[in-house]
Amino acid sequence: GGTLALSVASSRIDSADSRFRLVADRVVRLEAEHAARVFEQGGPAELQKYLAEMSDTSPTRPGLFNSEGRNVLGQESAPVLMPLIFRASRTYETQFETDHETRVLAQRTYGPSGKSYVFYTKIAPPPFGPFRSGLRELLIRLAAIVIVGILVCLWLAHYITSPVLRLQ
Repeated sequence: GGTLALSVASSRIDSADSRFRLVADRVVRLEAEHAARVFEQGGPAELQKYLAEMSDTSPTRPGLFNSEGRNVLGQESAPVLMPLIFRASRTYETQFETDHETRVLAQRTYGPSGKSYVFYTKIAPPPFGPFRSGLRELLIRLAAIVIVGILVCLWLAHYITSPVLRLQ
């Protein structure tokens, strides 16, 4: 019983993670293309404005790197980001990195001029979002399943033994 519940819990977490990756992959590609276009057509000031708007409307902290691995806005980047940025620069697939509090996604893209860039975004979990409540929700469901299982077993034990008790 417990193994089945843990198996179901594990598969739900994997399923939620794969759904997140699928949606994030599509969205990040579009954001990356737009960021590269804004940078090439409007320069660093327009890109800064666009990235600030993105940060205001969602729990993300985005940025854009050139093909040499330098932030196009000249900002210092966390050394932790660099391996992810370099991985993303070698493939067109969205690269994911997760730590305890955030997920970082990086996507290679091309601007209208054909220059290569790597867009990244750090996604901070909302206070009651899927990153924080996923495990809690899973544990609540698991507890509900265990409680219902116990109640069914008690009822079944009573149902089976009641004829024996009547005979005495």
